[in-house]
Amino acid sequence: MNNKISNYMLLGILGIISIVPFAIPYAYFPMSKFYSEALSLIAGVFMFILAIFSRDKIKLPPISIACFGFAVFGLIQPFLVPTYLPGNNHYLALIFFIAGLTGVGINSMIDETLTMRKALIFVSWAMLVSGTLQAIIAYLQYTGKAANYSDYILVTQDTGDGSNIFGNIGQPNQFTDFMSIAVVALLYLYIVGQINLIVTVAYGILFGLAITFTARRGVLLYYVIMIFTAVWVFFRNRKNIELNKTYRTALIVVVGFFVGLILLQAMWPKLVSIFVDSPATTTTGLDRLSASSMGQSTYRRFYEWYKALVLFKEHTLFGVGWYQYPREAIYIMQTEQFSYIPMNMKLYTHCHNSLFNVMAETGLIGTLIIIGYGIFYSITRLLRKVNTIDSLFVVLLATPILIHSLLEYPLWYSYFMILLAVLLAFAPAVKEFKNKLSIKLFSSIIALMICGIAYNANQVNNFLISASQPSSDYDDYTANVTQLEKLIDTNSMWSLPALMVLDNYITPGSQATSAVMQPAEQLKYVDLLANVLPYPSALFKQIVVHKMIGDNKGANYYANILAHAYPYYQEQFIKQLSGSPMFTDVVQTMQQFHYEDKSDLSKILSK
Repeated sequence: MNNKISNYMLLGILGIISIVPFAIPYAYFPMSKFYSEALSLIAGVFMFILAIFSRDKIKLPPISIACFGFAVFGLIQPFLVPTYLPGNNHYLALIFFIAGLTGVGINSMIDETLTMRKALIFVSWAMLVSGTLQAIIAYLQYTGKAANYSDYILVTQDTGDGSNIFGNIGQPNQFTDFMSIAVVALLYLYIVGQINLIVTVAYGILFGLAITFTARRGVLLYYVIMIFTAVWVFFRNRKNIELNKTYRTALIVVVGFFVGLILLQAMWPKLVSIFVDSPATTTTGLDRLSASSMGQSTYRRFYEWYKALVLFKEHTLFGVGWYQYPREAIYIMQTEQFSYIPMNMKLYTHCHNSLFNVMAETGLIGTLIIIGYGIFYSITRLLRKVNTIDSLFVVLLATPILIHSLLEYPLWYSYFMILLAVLLAFAPAVKEFKNKLSIKLFSSIIALMICGIAYNANQVNNFLISASQPSSDYDDYTANVTQLEKLIDTNSMWSLPALMVLDNYITPGSQATSAVMQPAEQLKYVDLLANVLPYPSALFKQIVVHKMIGDNKGANYYANILAHAYPYYQEQFIKQLSGSPMFTDVVQTMQQFHYEDKSDLSKILSK
């Protein structure tokens, strides 16, 4: 394949990865971001295939080696630790394998015909376009005009705190991640002479407004870390006059935007009336950052971090198992160590810190593979081995995703993971191979297999969407239950979403459920869901079904777990069960737990 044509094709794929997945507004239960995630993954595979058929050498960057290694670990882990849904590990392996292929694709394409700078410039232009689109959507959401375009724009009820401002990404913190990446792309284009100062300032104001709309405070941390990174690189290269001059300019523009963002947020409440009559909120991230008290959400986050570290200490080598933090985090609440918790406790399927979560679920081995080698080593090679303005901005582009990952979990969404894989794949390769015919044939087989998986995934997703609401027709109802059970029992990659849908069909004691599922069968899937996603409703079903089959010991056991983990719901569930003599002992078990909300970290840290 002609290199010029392949380069244009690569740039097109990079454009798709940077723009389209973030703009798709469609979200359906149980895999709400299926289309966005699937598109990112498919684009990554195409990038790999393009490199295979257009380049003489195949190169392996650190991030790809780490992703392949983590995928293998994911497949092996169920044999090392007890696992409730091995299908989750299969899905993990697939996602990271594709991320690894994506890294191979972009790194192999970077050569004398398509330099790192040319590729990065195009990525930055794509991010500029994508950021502009998201900023416009955010403005429509902020002013309430998004409802007029609900077929194309995500719309939710105004909460008054900016949490309904999220572009088409669907989550305000992830939206600010994306807008911050767009800001870095903007600054890079200015540094390398692609746009002038006036255009930079104009776009900076637009993006700054979009960030301000959300009232997110964590976004300010991104720029602090970026500034520290730029300062470190600047002083490390102080003896290189020409390079130091470029780094000084980079530092100035990053600091300039940060100062501008602070000033904009400080003045925003006074300026807001100029733009809209009734905004969603006039609160800014700066306002929330300067608040004197920590809310319960902050306390809950600290508690989750501590739980993850405790679990890592107890399961140091291999972790508790992939996607098994939710269960372990709930069950650990029975210990005296965690007797002081925020009242309105919720189930966190993630501890809101990707480093701690990976440590808890995959142990030391998994953490060293993906965090140590994949991310840290890639950044080290970019800043030390490459050491150009381009490599610095690659790291700065990745910074919002990486820093946010220490507070939440953007990388649990494939479109952010693939974007990060693309960025870190700019790091110099550690291994390269001559592109032989055997490699091309093997890669083609892999690509075809992934295409087959993608087709099957789309079929499964369509079925799950259609089956998410139980049909009133008995035959359809029965057929759906049978198919859902098959997806779960075969340990497929879709076991978890199938289990979530099947839960809609299980109403203990109802005629519809009893007609197709015996109590023992209901118990099987209720127990499984509660062990994977122990939400209050799942634990409540456990209590009821265990009582139905005469398992009083089991019913009381789960009642105790429910009372400890969710004191906020205790009164509600006691009221629901008190009407039946059958649950007298269960009610007594729940009443024995007396909750005391200290919201004080010293209580937990002192135990």
